[in-house]
Amino acid sequence: MQFLLQTIANHERLISFNLSHLTLFAMAFLLWVDTLTGMSVYYGVGIGSISMLYKLMIIGLVFVIIGSHSPRLLALFLFGFIILLIGPSQSFLTFGESKYYFDDISYALKLLTPVLIFSFMFIIKRSYPELINYWLPVILFSNFAAVIFNLVLGKLGFGWPSYSGTAGQPGIGVNGFYVAGNELSACFVLLYGFVLHHVWLHRSKWSYVMVALSALYFGAAIATKTAMLASLLLVFLVPLINEREHLFKFTKLKLALLGPFLIVTFGVVLFIEAVLTSIGLWEKFTWIIAEKGVLTLIVSGRDEKASQLLAYFEQYASVWDYLWGIGASGITHFEPIFYGAEVDPVDIFIWFGFTGVLIVLAGIVVMNYLAVRAIRSPAFYPPIIVLVNLILLLLSLISGHIWASGMLGILWGAFNGLIFVQNERVEAA
Repeated sequence: MQFLLQTIANHERLISFNLSHLTLFAMAFLLWVDTLTGMSVYYGVGIGSISMLYKLMIIGLVFVIIGSHSPRLLALFLFGFIILLIGPSQSFLTFGESKYYFDDISYALKLLTPVLIFSFMFIIKRSYPELINYWLPVILFSNFAAVIFNLVLGKLGFGWPSYSGTAGQPGIGVNGFYVAGNELSACFVLLYGFVLHHVWLHRSKWSYVMVALSALYFGAAIATKTAMLASLLLVFLVPLINEREHLFKFTKLKLALLGPFLIVTFGVVLFIEAVLTSIGLWEKFTWIIAEKGVLTLIVSGRDEKASQLLAYFEQYASVWDYLWGIGASGITHFEPIFYGAEVDPVDIFIWFGFTGVLIVLAGIVVMNYLAVRAIRSPAFYPPIIVLVNLILLLLSLISGHIWASGMLGILWGAFNGLIFVQNERVEAA
């Protein structure tokens, strides 16, 4: 009998190991599948749903593995999912907007995805640490290659622009075959941060300069403020964050970086008019500053949309709505033109209430806690985890498409799972 029970246990462990291996393998091709999906849509082949099904397959496998290792943790995620849908469900039952209710379900799942994947990595780390040590860098390098592949194709004239042209004018920026420019920008930030960190610690400083220049070039190629601002921040902050115990001290490195930073800043000021004039944006740029202000320029008018949505919400909302939200199905009943301001905290508050915002922030805290504690240690990844998460948090306030990004969510959870990788250390700075 003991032998039979041991055999069954070994068989279950083998199945769990293989499923975990398969899930990590699938994550390595996440943005490659998005590329294939984008190509199919662009050329009218008609397999546009393959990306969504692929992500659902990964999430389904993660649910199975978490459930087999920690049923209580799985129950906690399901409970959180139900909590998020309390407000939207009431709006659906009241107004009957089924299309937008399905959007609410999708957004709720996307909000939980990063911390779900992070929890999966924690479970795999406890059971199969060799998988984490090998696969997490592979996942991120593979998806980085997919992003670069698409941006190169975009520069060669294939795929979509970041901003469509009007009145016969060409579009601005390149996305390759990725449909969502802002979500691509978020992935760009995360993956380039990971690669810059590796190059800074593993290669010569001239190698870092070359990769940093490529980050600035491709950030400008995407042409979203998210990508351009974040690439500039990453290039200068990756070396600084890696000073670890000397992070808040004046060092030779900080002095050495001051010169390039001033040169880049001076170059931006000197050439911004010529660059924006060449792409037809200078007049719009100056008009927005004069008429709307710098804040509207920075957030592309999202401050006005956020104010309008909050005004509608305050006019009709009850205390219950403040707590649980009204979902996309609720806000479209009052404001049929748009149901999101593309400012993540505002959108999540309206859709899922204070409860939804607290759930998301709790997830971000959970994913960052270990990295923040270890940021001055010789562990390899904590500094870049903290830096990228801070930049993504900033971008969620000015450009959105971070907290509920279908393109970013799985990769964000995997990236934060780097805290569990134990096969690399660095010399103390």
